[in-house]
Amino acid sequence: MIPGLVVAAYCKLRGVPFVLDSHPGSFGDKHNDVSRRLIGVTRFLARRAAAVMVTVDDYAAQVQSWGGRGIVAHEAPPGWSLPHKMVGERFAVLFICVFAPDEPVAAVWEAARRLPQVDFLVTGQRERCPEQLRRSAPSNVTLVGFLDQARYVQQIGEVHAVLSLTTAPTSVMRSAYEAVYGLRGLVTSDWPALRRYFPSAEHAQNGGAEIAAAVSRLEERLRRPGAAAQLTRARAVQLERWKAQLTQVRTALSHEPAGLPV
Repeated sequence: MIPGLVVAAYCKLRGVPFVLDSHPGSFGDKHNDVSRRLIGVTRFLARRAAAVMVTVDDYAAQVQSWGGRGIVAHEAPPGWSLPHKMVGERFAVLFICVFAPDEPVAAVWEAARRLPQVDFLVTGQRERCPEQLRRSAPSNVTLVGFLDQARYVQQIGEVHAVLSLTTAPTSVMRSAYEAVYGLRGLVTSDWPALRRYFPSAEHAQNGGAEIAAAVSRLEERLRRPGAAAQLTRARAVQLERWKAQLTQVRTALSHEPAGLPV
């Protein structure tokens, strides 16, 4: 909140517009009690911003109800690219997580037990993984730890698919976008927003059986002829959507704020 207030004051002095980037936590979701108590500050800033970038339409509508301009905007294409990876004897997936409360880690372990022929690699600092989960990890689960940018891209390049899962219905994960931009298959949680923004993914309820079934469906798809072309089309669709979102943001910056002046 403090950085937003500083930016708003600076932009007022300089006579320039600003855009507010508001994640679900900014609206008090994802158990963010501090932001919930400070929602009035978010509302204050939203009314003075040229636009507020949000993850889903519901948040955009909330911003509109405050007198602001809400724009759904997600991840720009990364500064890296990867070639398509053919599926070999063993299928490999990367579960991108940080062991946050909204990540169904135990369900991924159960999915791995159901698919011993699949390798599950898991990001995130090992010390953040609860000890019980570390001890109970199936033999086909590998904790790769926290990865810097170069190693992260390399790791995506070494797998066939990405798991990007959340129990929070308004989250739209960066890792899901990176999977599509990186020409990798994607399994993500079965929420309306994720179905809308990742139509080419396999969607699953956050249970072990459901995740395992989605991984199996994805493996079958990626082993078929034409899989590379499908991944390329999915990336093109995602890129066009980003261009449209970027145009909205640029248009907002060329106009006065929707709400009151600072």
